[in-house]
Amino acid sequence: LLPLSMAVLAFMLVRKRWPEAELFGLGFGGAVMATNGIKWLVGRPRPDLFPSLVPMPPDFSFPSGHTAQITAFACCLSIIASRCRGAPFGSTVTALAALITGLVGFSRLYLQVHFLSDVLAGALLSLLWVGSIQWILGRTSPPAP
Repeated sequence: LLPLSMAVLAFMLVRKRWPEAELFGLGFGGAVMATNGIKWLVGRPRPDLFPSLVPMPPDFSFPSGHTAQITAFACCLSIIASRCRGAPFGSTVTALAALITGLVGFSRLYLQVHFLSDVLAGALLSLLWVGSIQWILGRTSPPAP
């Protein structure tokens, strides 16, 4: 997801979509950094209840980085789609993004690399982070002409 995110951000910058690039860069990038910081602060080990279906990642479990990243990516794209293309298109993007986010969260549980609380915390962290960034940017942006 990181390479795709960098491509999306580069596309916005090349097209000079400054407000969208700002939201996406701060929203997605901040969620990734916050997730990694919390992982090392909490230091929760990964589940060890059953034999793992895949090799365990070397980092900590809480919160789920994959879930946080896809949630931040999806939230940013949903907001941007609604702004740029209107409510019907934005609603379609939001529904598709919610489906993909749910599938990623489920995959983390199915592969037994996270607890449910890890997945929920990753999603909540990103929702709060992106929502806060959107609110802050809306409060600090100049009024539309």
